[in-house]
Parts: sequence; C-alpha cells; structure tokens
Amino acid sequence: MKALAIGVLILAAGGAFAYMDDSDWLCPMRGEARERRLEARERAREAREAARGETAARREAARALHEAKRQEMRARLDFARERRDFLRDQGRVRREIAQEVRRGLRRSWSRFD
Repeated sequence: MKALAIGVLILAAGGAFAYMDDSDWLCPMRGEARERRLEARERAREAREAARGETAARREAARALHEAKRQEMRARLDFARERRDFLRDQGRVRREIAQEVRRGLRRSWSRFD
C-alpha cells in the first residue's frame, strides 16, 4: 500500500512537471507577458508625452504672461511720455501767452507810441 501511494505521488509530481514543461502552456504565458510589457511601454510613452505637453503648456503660459506684463509696462511708459509731452507743451503755450500779454501791456503803456 505504501508503494502504491508513493507511486501515485511520483506520477502526480511527474505529471505536474510535465504540465509546466509543456510548450502549449509556456507560449501563451510568454505572449501574455509580452502583451503586458508592450502595454506598459505604451502607457509609459503616453505618460511622458502628456508630461511633456503639460510642461510645454506651462512654459507657453509663463511666456504669454511675461509678454503681457511687458506690453503693459510699455503702455505705461508710452502714456507717461505722452502726458509729460502734453504738460510740457501746455506749459510752453502758457509761457508764450504770458509773454504776448506782457508785450501787449508794454506796448499799450509805452510812451513812444
């Protein structure tokens, strides 16, 4: 009886090893492993591309913000220059008017008329 039980165990163990060596079992497992590996590579590639796209978008947004600030500063400087020129011209016109008024008063009060 012991010999029969040992024989059955040996046959069962041999059958298990034969099943594991079976190429019909290994090929599908290799194929599945290959598919999983390819899918993992594809997911990693997509993640890298997405990260690259996000980085590029952030960089472009920062560039646009910088350009907007630069244009705002340029507009402020232009406005300040125009205001300064306007005030300068206004002061010049006032001085010219004051000179004309003084000349007119001098002529009207002059003894040599």
